[in-house]
Amino acid sequence: MTTAVARTSRWRETWDFLWLFLSPMGSKRNVYDILMPHNNLGEQSLFLNLGYWEQAQDYDSACAALALRTAGKLNLEGPFQVLDVGCGFGDQDFLWAKTWTQCRWQAINVHGEQLATARERLSQQPKEIQDRVQFTVMNACVMDLPEASVDRIVSVEAAFHFDTRQQFLAEAFRVLKPGGQIALADVIPLTDPAEWSVLKRALTKWGLRFWYTPFPNLITPVQYRASLEQLGFRNVAIEDISEQVFFPFRQYAAKRVEEPEIRRRVNPLLRGLWGMRGRSAKKGKSDGMAYVIVSAEKP
Repeated sequence: MTTAVARTSRWRETWDFLWLFLSPMGSKRNVYDILMPHNNLGEQSLFLNLGYWEQAQDYDSACAALALRTAGKLNLEGPFQVLDVGCGFGDQDFLWAKTWTQCRWQAINVHGEQLATARERLSQQPKEIQDRVQFTVMNACVMDLPEASVDRIVSVEAAFHFDTRQQFLAEAFRVLKPGGQIALADVIPLTDPAEWSVLKRALTKWGLRFWYTPFPNLITPVQYRASLEQLGFRNVAIEDISEQVFFPFRQYAAKRVEEPEIRRRVNPLLRGLWGMRGRSAKKGKSDGMAYVIVSAEKP
């Protein structure tokens, strides 16, 4: 790509990001249509999550730790069919396939461009990984899968995007076999938005457009548990891991965006957002949000 073409592409991408904020009616595109491989913080990976930082020192290992911690809530010691919902560029699927060698992994995503990259990367994996991982374009809320057809469902930092999360959970319950399990890494508010001020609700709705998060998905831990139980799930567990996610990610990102590699390839608007959030972060501060790992079982 020539310098002039690259510069034009960068400006177009920046405009697309700004339009997500500025359009009064929102945009038909969302941030994940724009977050292509160059717009991430990884050194070797294309992960797009916040990571789990209890022991990690860099973004790649933090994101891998989050993927393993989430899937680790499931019993994967068996020849199970596992569905990864919202798979991004596929890093977690390669990791899981190497970790749990008896399982087969079907990874779905609505973003065809991301899946094209995931499939290309899959072709570079060992054959035994290629044989057990499949990428499919599919809507999480209208799954083209038979009833009771999968053993396990896992989703890392995607469910809050689904329109709506509740519809996704209903679909998950439908496609899980009896005894099937689900595990999600998710972000939710600590307080009920119904109790927020009018101004806070309005500002939140505006900001959520950028991250393509429907406002009805803002439910508290208590409401989350109730929604799962009402669908028929049992043994619901919700673990808050916020302290090992929000603050350390922001601190790391604020330093990472100053590195020459990131300044060269990552969109300047994203760099600015990550850097600003990192410099203003206070330990334990989560802006009233909780980062949780949710797990449950279908009877």
